[in-house]
Amino acid sequence: TTTTRTTTTTRTTTTTRRTTTTTRTTTTTVTTTRRSTTVTTTVTAAPCLRCSPVNSNQILSLIYDYINALTSGDVPSMMALYAREAIVIPLGSSTVLYTPQDVEAHYAAAFAAVRFQVRLTWQSISLGCNTATVAGTLQVTTTDRSSGSITTLPLRFTVIINSYNGQWLIAQSHISAVPSA
Repeated sequence: TTTTRTTTTTRTTTTTRRTTTTTRTTTTTVTTTRRSTTVTTTVTAAPCLRCSPVNSNQILSLIYDYINALTSGDVPSMMALYAREAIVIPLGSSTVLYTPQDVEAHYAAAFAAVRFQVRLTWQSISLGCNTATVAGTLQVTTTDRSSGSITTLPLRFTVIINSYNGQWLIAQSHISAVPSA
């Protein structure tokens, strides 16, 4: 196993008439190679200067907006819930989606192929400074638009929601099937 770590610290100073604020952002990139597989992880951390007010009802409302967009098959409504730099790991996909174009194409293809009925069955919300994490389970019924076949699946999800200038948007989402016992 070979590991390479690179850390860069950037300082930004902003001066107004009465105050000077210095912000330090640290970016660490770790590349690990093991058995011919290379994984690169980039972590960017900036201090939380000002927390956006949030409560669990706001976050749960965003989750219900997500469920409503899935159920209605409304791609623009779905895309409005995601941050521009969102990372999406869709159900059953070996591909991680990194761009708004990829996320939009994924949902457009999914909505063209099946109709969704979604029910939230359990959720846990953790609130932090400008971030919220939601983990939960869903009962999803899909109807294939071409064959009419119906499938019901229990799914689990994790969503990271961040505040962008006071607007709460999905920064990362992952959904997967619940393994059978």
